[in-house]
Amino acid sequence: MTTAYERPTANSPAPNHTREVTIEPYGLKGVLSLPEEPKGLVVFVHGSGSSRLSPRNTYVAERFQSKDFATFLFDLLTEHEELNRENVFDVDLLAGRLSTVLSWLSRQADTQTLPIGLFGASTGAAAALTAAADNPATVHAVVSRGGRPDLAIQALPQVRAPTLLIVGDRDHQVLALNKHALDRLETEKELATVHGATHLFEEPGCLDQVVNLAATWFEHHLHRNDIAATRPLPDVFRDRVEAGQYLAQALSRFAKDTPVVVGLPRGGVPVAFEVARALDAPLDVILVRKIGAPFQPELAIGAVVDGDIPEVVLNAQIVRRAQISDAYIQEEERKKLDEIEQRRA
Repeated sequence: MTTAYERPTANSPAPNHTREVTIEPYGLKGVLSLPEEPKGLVVFVHGSGSSRLSPRNTYVAERFQSKDFATFLFDLLTEHEELNRENVFDVDLLAGRLSTVLSWLSRQADTQTLPIGLFGASTGAAAALTAAADNPATVHAVVSRGGRPDLAIQALPQVRAPTLLIVGDRDHQVLALNKHALDRLETEKELATVHGATHLFEEPGCLDQVVNLAATWFEHHLHRNDIAATRPLPDVFRDRVEAGQYLAQALSRFAKDTPVVVGLPRGGVPVAFEVARALDAPLDVILVRKIGAPFQPELAIGAVVDGDIPEVVLNAQIVRRAQISDAYIQEEERKKLDEIEQRRA
C-alpha cells in the first residue's frame, strides 16, 4: 500500500533551524531540526530498510516539530555497512552507534540542555531500548512504533526511562512480542494499540494516531526546567558507570568551558571516564594513597598525593588528638610514595 503523507499546515510552527551533520568517527549522516523554543529532543532510531531520508520518518519528524519538539534523524550505519544485512539486525552494534550519537548531542551547544526521548521503529526500537539501558542519565523517555523490543530482551529490566510501546492491533505477531516485552520492563510502561493498523501504520489516519500518542508521552516525560532533575536519582546506582552518566548529565553545561576531568583510582576512574566521554574532555588521573592511623589502619589521618612535588594532606584534628608523631607520618609518606611508584610502573 502506498500512502501519501500530508505535510503540516502552513499555520504550523516551522523549525527555527535545520542543519545537516556528520558524526565521527563513523561518518554517520544526520539532520537536526530545532524549533525556536524546543520542549525536548526526539531522536529517531529507524529500523531495517529505512533511513534518515525516509518519507515516513520525515513526516513524523515534521509533526513533532509542529508540537515544538526538536528532532534528530540519522543513519545508524554507513552505506557500505548497510550492504551487509547482518549489520542491520545487529542490535548491539546499532545501540553502540546510538550511544555515540547521544554523547555527541550532549556536547552540542544547541542540544546539550534538551531532555532526550528516543523514537524507535522495528529493529531500531530494540537498539533504542538497549541504548536507554546503557545511558540511563541521558535518555528520559522511549517510544517504540511497531518495534521489536523482544530483540533487546536482556536489556529490558535495566531500562529506567518511561517506555511506551505502540503497535497496530492487526499486527498480530508483533503485538504478541510487545506484550511479552512489556512484562520484562520494570520502569513506567504502557502498551498502546492503534485500531485497524498493520505493521507500518499505512492505513488512513493511523500514523497520525502514533504521532499523537508519542507526542503526549514525550510531553509528559521531557521537561526543560532542570535537566539534571527531570527524573529522580535512583536510590542505588547500578554501577560506577551509571553513576558517572548521571554526574555527566548534571555537568553537561560545562562542556563549552573546555574542562579537564580528573579521576581518583580505583573507583573514581570509571565515574570520571563517563564524565570525560560525555563532555568530550581530556581525562587525567591523580594517584593518592591513604595514611592510616598506627592503631587503626582503616582510620585515615591523611593522604599522600602524587605530583611533580608530592603533597601530604593531614587531618590535623585526628593527628593532634591521637598524638601521632612526625616520624610516623614521614615514614608513611615514604611508603606510600613507593606504592604509588609501583602502581605507575
